[in-house]
Amino acid sequence: MLPTLRRGDHLLVAPLRGAPSPRPGEVVLARRGSQLVAHRLVAVKRGIAITCGDASSRYDPPLAFRDLLGRVVRVKRSRNPARRLRSWWSNHIRIRRER
Repeated sequence: MLPTLRRGDHLLVAPLRGAPSPRPGEVVLARRGSQLVAHRLVAVKRGIAITCGDASSRYDPPLAFRDLLGRVVRVKRSRNPARRLRSWWSNHIRIRRER
């Protein structure tokens, strides 16, 4: 997810249960096998989610919508302040600076 997210960043993730469904352009946390991956949501069709890392030119393999665990709502860096997650999609997610 470079340059938006970097190794070592601390992510605050809001669970999807009981919340509105994530929209394309939002960064979501997904389970891929035994790994957790934070990637941008590209599309959701018939229970299948398509995600993509910001630095990738290819979409990730499709995954079941149930494998989306939450949406990233805040990013904290140890040296740099949290910043807005910018998307090559039209949606933007505002990230609040943690104190």
